[in-house]
Amino acid sequence: MSVILNVLPYHSREYRLRDPQTDTERYVIRQNQIVCWASLTPENSEQPSGNDIPKFPVTIDTGNGRNFNIREEQLASWAGLTNLVEVFGTNVLVNGQRVSLRKATLWLYRNIPGELTYDTNVEPFPIDFSDGIEVFTGSGATSFPRLPLLGMRALHVSRLELTINGPERRVFLRNLPTASSK
Repeated sequence: MSVILNVLPYHSREYRLRDPQTDTERYVIRQNQIVCWASLTPENSEQPSGNDIPKFPVTIDTGNGRNFNIREEQLASWAGLTNLVEVFGTNVLVNGQRVSLRKATLWLYRNIPGELTYDTNVEPFPIDFSDGIEVFTGSGATSFPRLPLLGMRALHVSRLELTINGPERRVFLRNLPTASSK
């Protein structure tokens, strides 16, 4: 069992996050949004290391029953990916819109305890989406999702335990051991 997010803060006010690649205030985080840093790679890719792969904020959305939602434009400009393999012949309906499913691995970066800053000295945690991430394409994808969303299905399938301490505005995320490793 390992801790992925350790005393990760979330805030009661809106604020901006700096893009680690450009060092500009690029991402608007709304009040009470739980945000962590992530990267995406094609399925079965090697673990990213250092600053060789784009990192972007992801909202942990407890009201989202899916795996992971991202707009095609975000996939290209934030994650640097334009050629993810589509899950053959599969489209699903999300919020009344057909979205394509693409195979990918999401890498969650562990935070420095008590900070939103990711720890570059610790390996990121992989979440494999062999059954697909939901990619919003076309004209309906212009505003949703505003930030990529990590849903509850991903937490369940990956055996992750999310704890939210509301009074202290802190979040913990850890992976649980499998039955065979107990």
